[in-house]
Amino acid sequence: MTSTVNLDILEKVTTEEELISSVFPSDILHVPKSCLSRAILAPTNKQVDHYNHLIYTALANNSHTYLATDSLKEAADTDIMPPIPILDYVTTHCPPGLPPATLQVKIGAIYCIL
Repeated sequence: MTSTVNLDILEKVTTEEELISSVFPSDILHVPKSCLSRAILAPTNKQVDHYNHLIYTALANNSHTYLATDSLKEAADTDIMPPIPILDYVTTHCPPGLPPATLQVKIGAIYCIL
């Protein structure tokens, strides 16, 4: 038996800006607790990061940037110089499955820590 789901009740948008303002209008965006019950689902992490960046920049609060470490504990313990090009590559390119080397945080933003 085949069933169908009627999506006519959903608001249709054609641009990213319309999508974000539909899911997170400014009166909701600035009330963090209200944002917890809303989400934009996307098929790829790249799209998720893009939407998060657009929403993040809409917050007027000051941001703080935290950098990941750029050394290897094992190399320091053995007095071996780590290969600098590898560390530079990891800080500028985000390998699959690893978080970015920088983290920007704003007061009033919602974060999911995994």
